[in-house]
Amino acid sequence: MKIKVINAKDGDDIPMLRIEVDNKERVEVGHIEPEDAFLFRGLNFVYSIPTLMREAYEAAKKGEGLEIEEVDVEEEEFWG
Repeated sequence: MKIKVINAKDGDDIPMLRIEVDNKERVEVGHIEPEDAFLFRGLNFVYSIPTLMREAYEAAKKGEGLEIEEVDVEEEEFWG
């Protein structure tokens, strides 16, 4: 299993983060407005955390290796 953590900052110097697992985007977090800072809106990515943990655990049980790469990119590259 390969986990890639991609860090960037937007034009206002606010951090953004994307997590890819085996080259598939699984979590993306950036600037949200205060009115969107609810689990059912802008913070709904937290619901994927148990699934990601379970997948990593199951991969380890099968003997798969775990590679974690963390990279910093510019905002333009972050949005691809």
